[in-house]
Amino acid sequence: MLCPLFGLTQEFSVKANKTNLLIGEPSIIELNFSVPSNIKFDTIFFKLMGEDKNLGNNWEIWSKSPIDTLYKNGNFTSYIQKIEIANFDTGKFEFPPLIAYVDQKKYFSNSLYFNIKLQETESDEIKPIKSIKHIDLSWIDHILFFIKCYWIWMLIFIASIILVIAIIKKWFNKTVKIKEKVKIPLSITLLKELDKLEKKEYWQNGNYKKYYSDLAEIIWRFIEDRYDVSTYEKTSNEILNSLKWKNISDDSLKKIKYFFSISDEVKFAKQIPNQKDNVESFNMIKHFIENERLDIQINDDEKNISDA
Repeated sequence: MLCPLFGLTQEFSVKANKTNLLIGEPSIIELNFSVPSNIKFDTIFFKLMGEDKNLGNNWEIWSKSPIDTLYKNGNFTSYIQKIEIANFDTGKFEFPPLIAYVDQKKYFSNSLYFNIKLQETESDEIKPIKSIKHIDLSWIDHILFFIKCYWIWMLIFIASIILVIAIIKKWFNKTVKIKEKVKIPLSITLLKELDKLEKKEYWQNGNYKKYYSDLAEIIWRFIEDRYDVSTYEKTSNEILNSLKWKNISDDSLKKIKYFFSISDEVKFAKQIPNQKDNVESFNMIKHFIENERLDIQINDDEKNISDA
């Protein structure tokens, strides 16, 4: 389907390697979103109409590939994904259009039509029943037959013996204490990322979009970890609405809302923020993480319990 954008065109098409299938036979459909190379955007992903497990018409999704990027003669860029599908019913079926999400826009593909039938047999003639043949087995055949029938139990028995031997050996040998690997709290990791971001001096060099994208990514990850709020593929307003039901102060919520408004303007409206907003956005996120991080509170609680 062709859709105008800035005077140019994009094409989102879907094709299948097979449309005439036997029942249960898979088919590979290829999604292709083609756009002129001079058009740039931040995100692109493909989605099915409805849920993967409820496509209708007995369709099943077997596998999906990652989205690959293909450059054509320097003029067009294609984003390609392959999906393996199958159907276990007979007849003529439509595979519904797919959706390409490109930044804040949606593009719909064409539909695909499949003809699915049963496997044809060579002949419907009933063959006569053959007589039973008696076969004499040697003792080697009996052993091989026993192994074939009970190999799983034999394997479990051997594994059990090996496990018992290992436990006895470990019991009588000197034990070695293994220090548990300390898991670094996410808040510490994010504070280090903030320090690295500050040293890169993105906004000082005019790269405001990268600066605010990295800041937004850091606060999204902290909000999701600290308040159990999903931030993936959600708008700023959706995140703020979810935070209203969490144990967060009105002052913090107000500052986060102000940061989101600046960040969205920079990323989507391409506004140039002032120096005060650049500095205060960084300091707000840093102080917010330092004040709301849970790992310090947990350590303090453990210390108080031990002192008691």
